[in-house]
Formats: sequence, structure tokens, C-alpha cells
Amino acid sequence: MKYLKKAEMNKSFGLVIFLFGLFGCGGKPPKMKGRPIGPASGQINTVQTFSAVAEDPDGQDVSYRFDWGDDIISKWTEPKPSGTIASDTHTFTTEGEKQIRAQAKDSDGKLSEWSEPKIFFVTTNEASICRRLVCVNSDGDTAGFVSTPAIGDDGTVYVGCSFGHFHAIDSTGMPKAKYVIDPDEEEPIISSPAIGSDGSIYVGALDKLYAFNPNLSVRWFFTTNGEIFSSPAIGADGTVYILSEDGVLYAVSNQGQELWRAQLTGGYSSPAIGPDGSIYIGSDNGYLFCFNSNGNQKWSYYAGSAINSSPTLDREGKIYFGTEDRGVFCVDSTGNLLWRYPTSSPTSSIVLDYNGNVYFGTESGELISLSSSGSERWIFFETGSSGSTPAVRNDGVIYFRMSFADDDSLFAINEDGSRRWAFSIGASEENEPVPSPTIGDNGIVFISGGNAFYGLVGSSGGPALSSWPMFRHDRKHTGRIDYLPIRDSRGLQISR
Repeated sequence: MKYLKKAEMNKSFGLVIFLFGLFGCGGKPPKMKGRPIGPASGQINTVQTFSAVAEDPDGQDVSYRFDWGDDIISKWTEPKPSGTIASDTHTFTTEGEKQIRAQAKDSDGKLSEWSEPKIFFVTTNEASICRRLVCVNSDGDTAGFVSTPAIGDDGTVYVGCSFGHFHAIDSTGMPKAKYVIDPDEEEPIISSPAIGSDGSIYVGALDKLYAFNPNLSVRWFFTTNGEIFSSPAIGADGTVYILSEDGVLYAVSNQGQELWRAQLTGGYSSPAIGPDGSIYIGSDNGYLFCFNSNGNQKWSYYAGSAINSSPTLDREGKIYFGTEDRGVFCVDSTGNLLWRYPTSSPTSSIVLDYNGNVYFGTESGELISLSSSGSERWIFFETGSSGSTPAVRNDGVIYFRMSFADDDSLFAINEDGSRRWAFSIGASEENEPVPSPTIGDNGIVFISGGNAFYGLVGSSGGPALSSWPMFRHDRKHTGRIDYLPIRDSRGLQISR
């Protein structure tokens, strides 16, 4: 046998390395570009499609395979040019959360790392989880979510948590951005955000009204003389209205300048805006106030008990509001009482269904339904407390959160007051308002929980086509009703 000398071996090894690099065998592996692309949730035993993309540094074609998160890994796809999206399908046979990853392989068989996971929820019916966000601080503690979420035009959800973090969650349920109000303090954001027509997001935190861009960079902030627990309302001209704990209702331009202020006695009511620009707000001295858009008071109505709920408006010009211990009131656009429904405990804000029926929660744990004339229709009750403001979806089902000692629940209630289902969302913080559900246009119901933020499967449609179907009127929480009733030639209303 002939042996190569060391010098000859080195020479031969160098030639091998040269040829290996020349023909691409020594090139770099492909690199995955982000997570797999696809829906956030889908029904069990239904074909689902997901895509992925990778780039190969050597320009070679790339094949893909998917780890479906259910102990199944797909076969490799047909090769595609570098940077080209490839898709594959899968049918999930078990419900729950799946973490879907993708991997790429070039023509020489070099493998990329597995991608970051895409979270996909396999659902079976209503109340299945299709979104979930958990916020953990540096000590490993889990935040509760304490504000009511708002939804932007692109499906992004904005919500505050008990650590003082303001979150943006994309339409697939993944964290998009986060802003920390004060790194040295973990003060909860109780104020619910509102979204302007230009996409700006407004929310109160500590003693400031913040204006954020969609990526949660700060546009500006406006400082008040007290903490802000109420939620902003946005006028048709972009003016933002907010009540501070100093008892002042502030009108702030969409550039952050104070336009005017009105001194109230205090409270936590959030303003509501009518089609003519009138601003309605309650105060803890028992008065409901109505202001012109220039800040001049038009009228006030004395209800005899603190008004900490937010006023609700309908297309006929009526104003509904709840009080601490004298029940729910309905007044007309000039401040005259139309009817009152007595209760013995504080009430939430009011919502309305398509037929004008009235819904509200009480601190005693009741969900009460009244007719448009104020007569009682039914009462739903569970042994709990601190019911939220309800939300009505397009088929008449009502969502209602109720606080319990150790485990809050979101209830779905049928039109006749019977229970449809309940979903546990974790107990809320003591002495904090009970966040309300928000219904997206795709039917998903979003709710802040005691240990996570949830999106649950609802009906195929969105909120009810009513004057005021949920807290702060709409999914953007503008707190504004823009339209007047449609009437026929005789002046009679023909649509609600």
C-alpha cells in the first residue's frame, strides 16, 4: 500500500477544501425569515394553511418543512428560489395551543435553525381560546390586565396591565410593542385606550394623558393635576376629552394643547360625545353635566347619587347612566327625566341592543335587562360581585364579566337571560374596576384577565348594530355617537 507524505496530504486536503467551496458544499445554510405565517386560530379537523420564507446566502433553492406542534413534522416541500414563500397544509385533530415552527434546507442539504414559533389555537366551539398574552416582570410575577382593550383598524389590540405596561398585540395574538409608563413603579393602567381616526392611541396613566403612535412611540403627553382612572373620548374633530382625579374635565387638541377645562367635583366617569359635539359626563356629587364643544355648560341633571359610570347615548338623543345607589336613569337631550330603574348597589355603564333594550351590571353581581321604556325584562344572577359593563354581539348574545373571590369569569348570556357558557379568566385585583369585554369585527371577544389577556371564539359576526353595543361605544372606544336617526317624510324614525 502506498502512503502519502505529510506535504502531499496537506496539498490534497487543500484541493478538497477548494473544490468543496467551489461547488457550494462549503457555503452557509439558509436562514429563516421570522415565524411561519398563518391564522391565529382555527376549527379542529379543518385544513389549515401556513407559509414560511427563508433566504439562502449562496442563492440556492430552498425546501421547507413544518413542525406542527402536535408531534407531527411535515415532509419537505418542493424546492423554491431563495426568498420565495412556500406553503403547506395540516389538519389538527386535537384542540388547544400549538407552536408551529418551520425549517429550511438548501440544495446541498444544509439545514437552517428552526424558526421561532407561531402560536396557533385549535378551537372546537365558542369560548375556545384563540389569543392569549401573558406579561411577566423581572421578578417572574405575572401581571393582571385591568383596562378594557381597544382594537385598531388593522386588528391590533391595545390594553394596559397591572405592571404599568401599555401593550400592542397584533392581529395574530403576538406581542407587537410595549411601553413602560414608569420603570420605577408598577402602577396599573386602569384607563381604557381610545383610538383616533389617524391611528393615534390615547390612554390615561398616572397623572398624564398619553398620545401614542401605532408602534407605541410617544407622540406627546399632557399632564393633569391628578391621576387618571377614567377613559378618554375623541371628538369628530380629533379633540380628546378626559376626566382627572382632580375633578377637572380637560379638552385637549390632537397635538397635545389644552383647549379648555371644566371644574367638576370629581369621580371616575368617562365622557360621551353626541352627534352635535355635546359632551356628557357624570360627577361624584350626583350631577350629570352637558357641555358644548367650546366648554360652556348647557345643562345639568341631579340624580341624587354619585355617577361614576360612563353615560351612554342612543340615536334618538336619549342619555342613559348609572349611579351608586339610586339605579339607572334615562334623560332626554335637554336633561329632562324620562324614566328611572331603582337598584340598591352601584351599576356599570349601559349598553343597548338593536331593539333598544338596555343592559347593565351591578356591584351585586347581577346582569339586568330593561326595555327601552325602562321596564324590567329579566335579571341574570350568579353568586359573585362587581359585574362589568356588558357587550352585545350581532346575534343578541350578551357578554358579561363577573368578579368572584378567587376566579373571575366571562359569561355569555342568551337574549332570554339564560346562561350560554362561562369562561374562567382569573381573579381581578382587589378594589380595581372590572374590565369589560370588547367585541372585534371578526367576532372574537377580547377580555382582560387576572393572569393573562384573552381572545375567545365568539360568533361569526361582530358587535350588535345598535346605538351603543359595548363599553365606550365601539371597538376603538371613541366614546362618540356620530349619527342621527333616519326618519321618513313624516318625521318618524325608520331605523335604529
